[in-house]
Amino acid sequence: MNKKIITIILVLIVSSIVFAGAITIGQTFNQTEFNQVNIDELDFNMSIINTWVENDRLFVEFEYNTYNFNNDSNTYNTITSKGKIPYYLGFYRKCRDTNSIKECNNEIKDFVYNTAEEFRTKEKVKLEKWKTKELINEVNPFDFKSLYINYPLYKPNHSYEISDLLVYNNKLYKVVQAHTSQETWEPNQTPSLYKVHVLVSNKK
Repeated sequence: MNKKIITIILVLIVSSIVFAGAITIGQTFNQTEFNQVNIDELDFNMSIINTWVENDRLFVEFEYNTYNFNNDSNTYNTITSKGKIPYYLGFYRKCRDTNSIKECNNEIKDFVYNTAEEFRTKEKVKLEKWKTKELINEVNPFDFKSLYINYPLYKPNHSYEISDLLVYNNKLYKVVQAHTSQETWEPNQTPSLYKVHVLVSNKK
């Protein structure tokens, strides 16, 4: 594969992978503030910063903005990080046996674009899981008996409002989306509806 073809491919890739994201570098969030972040709308400001061919692979290195958890301060910081997408050039040569240059260039473009989409999806899943944490210095320990005394049990076919608390499988859950519960939507299986809730100690 000559340099001209690689350049054309990379131009196509760049036009497909660059997004205008909503993450601003330098921000810091506590857990409550981070819980308000709309993860679904994040694009991570992804952009290509380097490309090279090595060991019969075309490598596309990209930069993106995301959130990082700081264990020392129990806060979330916005940072810039990097990722790398490798494409095996043997696939391109095989494609050229039966297809046009344009079609095979588009195959590489689609591969990089789809891999970037998979990355964004995985990153969003990771960040969404962080929103279930209650990262606090002190947690008020309680036994199952007091849990079941103080909070209602989860019920199917029940109308729940945002912030309702309920008990399911010895865990306390908080409703994050108003809905009517169904038997197939148990709290431990539907993070879009329920988040594990940890009781915070009132101690100073």
